[in-house]
Amino acid sequence: MPDLVAAAIRDTMAAHGNVCDLTSPDSPSSTMAVLRRRGDVLDHLVLCDSPIVLRHTGGAVTVVDDDRLDHLPGGRPYSRELVRGLRNRPGGFWVASVVPEAAYEARAGSVPLADVSGALLATDGVTRLVEAYGWTWERLVAVAGSDGPGRLIAEVRAAELEHGAPYPTAKVHDDATAAWVTW
Repeated sequence: MPDLVAAAIRDTMAAHGNVCDLTSPDSPSSTMAVLRRRGDVLDHLVLCDSPIVLRHTGGAVTVVDDDRLDHLPGGRPYSRELVRGLRNRPGGFWVASVVPEAAYEARAGSVPLADVSGALLATDGVTRLVEAYGWTWERLVAVAGSDGPGRLIAEVRAAELEHGAPYPTAKVHDDATAAWVTW
């Protein structure tokens, strides 16, 4: 899967190369959560802070995440200069942007499809429910499985309104995207 992600980054750069400054340290970037069924195997890849939560057939959950952004020096809030200097660099964090090689730094793996009954792909705006508002990963997956990802978004928006941003410099409302996948 890293080869596919690297190719997608190169293709996106090519589509924007004549109109965008791809050398800017502030070039647009994105986290990634990718899931692929390949026969009786489930492949997963995450880049930055959009995890995949696997619900196993026995009910346990496994969080596939890339927490390198949480371990930058100095702690939050991170300065713009620090983020610029450590984005897509060894010792920093990796995102899909203008460095196709970032794909090879993603957290990736595979599990037998028979061992997994569902998977949640979510942005950090949804995982705030766990990281800041007291939910567990098990509850997150249970709600996604029973009520769908739209309910997760409604729950995070309600928590943001009730409790505010998770830390002083954070946005009250962050991106909130989720997909619940079963087969």
